[in-house]
Amino acid sequence: MSGVAVQIGLRAPSASDWVTGRCWLYCRRENVRVLWIGPLRTPVAEGDLYACGRCIAELMLLAREEERRRDLEELAAPYRCDHRELETRDRETFCRGCGRQIYL
Repeated sequence: MSGVAVQIGLRAPSASDWVTGRCWLYCRRENVRVLWIGPLRTPVAEGDLYACGRCIAELMLLAREEERRRDLEELAAPYRCDHRELETRDRETFCRGCGRQIYL
């Protein structure tokens, strides 16, 4: 989808929001119980986005996985260093970027 921005908004469902229709997400099944999960806006069209329970669960799983991935990246960020600039302190070598001792 090079360069195409798609925006969706997820909100808490209530039992009265479920209707029979087509799932717009992964399964694309027709005549199933679907929930309006937000507006859909692309460069060429706008509309309402509906999804079945199974696809909503998959979407929420993907969102949780992405959140975990970002959390792990934030935790690992201080440890990512190429150790390009070294300095010597008391006859030991350290990285100027992250401060870790380098054993040569």
